[in-house]
Amino acid sequence: MPECLDEKASVYSTELTFDPTWGCEVGAPSVTLKAVYQDTAPSGSARPVTVVTMHGSPGSHNDFKYLVPHLKEKGIRVIGINFPGFGHSEDRDTLAHSNEERCAFVEALLDQLGITSGILFLGHSRGAENALMLGAKLKDRTVAVGLANAPGMRRHQSIRYPWIVDSVCTLYNVLPFLRLPIEYCMLKVYNWMGIKTRSGRVVMNSMRSMKSIAFEEKKSFLDTVNETGHIRVIFCYAGRDHLIETSISREYADCFQEQTRLSCCSKDADEEALVLKDLKKAVADNFKSITVEFVSDGHHGQRDRPRFWAEAIDTVARAAPATVLQAPEEQNKFY
Repeated sequence: MPECLDEKASVYSTELTFDPTWGCEVGAPSVTLKAVYQDTAPSGSARPVTVVTMHGSPGSHNDFKYLVPHLKEKGIRVIGINFPGFGHSEDRDTLAHSNEERCAFVEALLDQLGITSGILFLGHSRGAENALMLGAKLKDRTVAVGLANAPGMRRHQSIRYPWIVDSVCTLYNVLPFLRLPIEYCMLKVYNWMGIKTRSGRVVMNSMRSMKSIAFEEKKSFLDTVNETGHIRVIFCYAGRDHLIETSISREYADCFQEQTRLSCCSKDADEEALVLKDLKKAVADNFKSITVEFVSDGHHGQRDRPRFWAEAIDTVARAAPATVLQAPEEQNKFY
């Protein structure tokens, strides 16, 4: 039974067991830990869609704190994921912070909460790759995938030199007696870079998760999403993202099929409203993928454009096929 940690913030905890290989290794030992998550409607919602948010590295469910109230107003349930080791859900020394591990954690939580249909996976930055993968793996349960400032198919400028990340992570993993000084030093580096982080341990877990970004290896998941007719994609990226070059985001946008490309050149509310109008028309015209470039924005689109994201999610949810919004046991039921 989930325990309420903060009723006002809708934060809960539960003991969760999952396969860290996400079914890739037969007989792999499971992991059990306390998962902390946000749930805005633990008793269920009148609307048959649930938004599952996934934060970046570092990050937490609070990365979506400006968006959640707008979704609640629309009666849409939100499950805010806190990946293990990022300051809320428990950590384990055995965790690798790989894509398989992260996706298995999310799937296990959704299973435990009984959320089996009508899912919109929304990921920001590092979490966007997991949103895509989960949408592909759980395609029969997925309505749409939302990607905010997502990594593309090749390395972006914040991790352009992988040998640095690899070297630090190797030292951290191989020499346990150096962990505390490494955590201390890397926390100083992140603070110098202007990245707010809870602790040096979270910094290292963030680096380990960045080390495992799939890039081209996620193509099979991308292909599955493209080939699954009922899964829509909303991909929003920024022209002034200091971590991911716009050219990489544009290349990634080209990977999505049956799409329309939109652009918002300023932070003016009237222009945003016009772009939103175009998005709604694209959904009505049955475009499968919609990509939006916010020319003047930075790396935190879900924070800077909460109303836009809420309206976009609401539009996609209303247009979703009824069969995808039903639980599997209801899909073959005749009335």
